[in-house]
Amino acid sequence: MIVNIDPNQFKLIEVPIAVVGEVAGMVFLKQHFTQKGQGRITLKFYRKDSVLVAKTITEPDGYFNFLGLPPGSYYATLDPNQLHNLNMIVSPSSINFTIKKSKDGDVADGLEFFMKPLIEDTTALVQPKTGESKNPQQIPVQKKQEEITPVIRNQKTQEPTKIEQTTAPAEKSEKPLTPPKKLNTPGNNLQNPTVRNGSPDTQEYVIQVGSFHNESFAITVQKRLSKVLNRSVEIDHDGGFYKVLVTSLTGIKEAKDLLPKITSEGFPRSFIVKRTKK
Repeated sequence: MIVNIDPNQFKLIEVPIAVVGEVAGMVFLKQHFTQKGQGRITLKFYRKDSVLVAKTITEPDGYFNFLGLPPGSYYATLDPNQLHNLNMIVSPSSINFTIKKSKDGDVADGLEFFMKPLIEDTTALVQPKTGESKNPQQIPVQKKQEEITPVIRNQKTQEPTKIEQTTAPAEKSEKPLTPPKKLNTPGNNLQNPTVRNGSPDTQEYVIQVGSFHNESFAITVQKRLSKVLNRSVEIDHDGGFYKVLVTSLTGIKEAKDLLPKITSEGFPRSFIVKRTKK
């Protein structure tokens, strides 16, 4: 702006301004039954037509604010790429807000987002039984865990075959092998696969007891439940977590019947999962 000044004269200068609004809120991280503000999280602000207009980053305590939005309708979201890299999910996924026209500017505050891990470590939720230590003895992890996951190798192909067995193995016999009969004995509960349209059913129900960062802790839980339930309990390593799974269930009914017993053993976050058979 160029202003011409006259000697000994006052001159009125009009400066155009735009009245804008402000948005503010918090981002929390929820783990187990606690929550705290989470810093360094990127928020993006879009117009109602999905055009990105601004973004900001939360303070160390999780607080965020941005000043400079013209009057209108907007929605706020957390950066999905950052959530993916952190292996997190957020609720709600977006929040709508409006900046109203005002000579003093408008403030839309009270926006709250809650983040939580996509896969949560449930070690702290395991409840020890009476007389049992809260910190179970750590078991050294061996490279080969034959006691936990028995393996039989085909002498011709040398390919390992995982077996799940809760009864004493049958004695060797010189007679030709015959197809096993359908068994339903206590502690076994194994059934022949259901055949539909000439092909085996590829889906099964399992109970996920917990997911743990510490492998030895997962093994401790596996051994404990194998003894209590007298059935197959597996460990599945997925995404940096060791998931403890109760398998060899005959169907959803048996899974629902077994779930209260597992919960009473100190695993309140147990739930039923339908997966593809391995």
